[in-house]
Amino acid sequence: MAGLQEHTGYEVRVSFPGTIPVRLRLWLEVPASDSSSGISRDGAAIGGRRELRLGSAGGGGRKLLDAEKIVFSTDAQGRVWLQGEGRAFSAVDVMLRAETWGRWRQPEQAPKLLVYDIVLERSTLGVPHSALPLLLAAVVLVLLAAAAVPWWAGKGVPAILRWLHGGTAAASAGSPRPWRAPLMAS
Repeated sequence: MAGLQEHTGYEVRVSFPGTIPVRLRLWLEVPASDSSSGISRDGAAIGGRRELRLGSAGGGGRKLLDAEKIVFSTDAQGRVWLQGEGRAFSAVDVMLRAETWGRWRQPEQAPKLLVYDIVLERSTLGVPHSALPLLLAAVVLVLLAAAAVPWWAGKGVPAILRWLHGGTAAASAGSPRPWRAPLMAS
C-alpha cells in the first residue's frame, strides 16, 4: 500500500458472493527488510516476508457473512501502524487467499472463478467514509422520532382514540363508551 495519508484510519475490505462456498483469508505482510529481527507471537516467516495475522486468520479483524476486513491506522509519516506490533511499517502488502469451503452436489457445476471486490477505504472512528451518509440519515431519523414523541403523546394518540370511539364527549373525557345490546325488531 502506498500513498496513505498521515494520522488516518483505513480498512481493507474484500467481499464476495455469499452463494459460493469459499473461505477467504485476508492478511497483511511486511517485507523481511522492514520486519524486526525475530518473530513475534502474531507473525510467522513466509518466504523472506513476515505475515502479520490480522483479519480472519488471527481473529484481530471482524468476520462478516460474505466479507473480510482489516482495520488499521497510519502514523505521522503515513506508515501503517499496527496496534498488535506496537510499531509502524513503511511497506505492507495486502494478501488474499481463497479456498473451497464446502461441496457442490454436482461438482461440474461449481464455479471455476471467484469474483470479488477489494477496497481500501478511509475510516473515521472505525466507520468507513462510504457509510457516513447512511449513519447521518439514521441519526436524523432517530432525532425526528424523538422530537415527535411529545406531539404524538399529547395530540396524536388522543385524536386517534377520539376517532376510534366515534368522537363522542365520553370518549374525549377518557371514559369508555357503554356497550348497548342491539334492539330486536318484532
